[in-house]
Amino acid sequence: APFVQQAGVAAIHDVAAMERFRRHCATGRELASQALSGINGIRYTPPAGAFYAFVGVDGLTDSLDLALKLVRKHGVAVAPGVAFGAAGEGSLRICFAQSPERMERAMQRLRDGLRTELAS
Repeated sequence: APFVQQAGVAAIHDVAAMERFRRHCATGRELASQALSGINGIRYTPPAGAFYAFVGVDGLTDSLDLALKLVRKHGVAVAPGVAFGAAGEGSLRICFAQSPERMERAMQRLRDGLRTELAS
């Protein structure tokens, strides 16, 4: 796709910016790892390199419903796994490309929201 080609050209020409973005995403990835560890029913493996990750939720059959509850009741937005095809059902997608402050706030809301929603 043209936008991917343009990103490749930009990465070649501004290596320092790409390194800053990689560090930025690594911070978000670490915050997500800390927040999601130890929650029963949650499967999370940090990706080796991406600005997003899929979070598996044991027994989840309606990721859209859970995503809507998380945003409406807990103030945190995630993408329902089903938005990425049938194989994504049972998962939520989170994005790391946020400021550390926003990620900390979002991960606390996600952690609390998952615990509440999975308990009901």
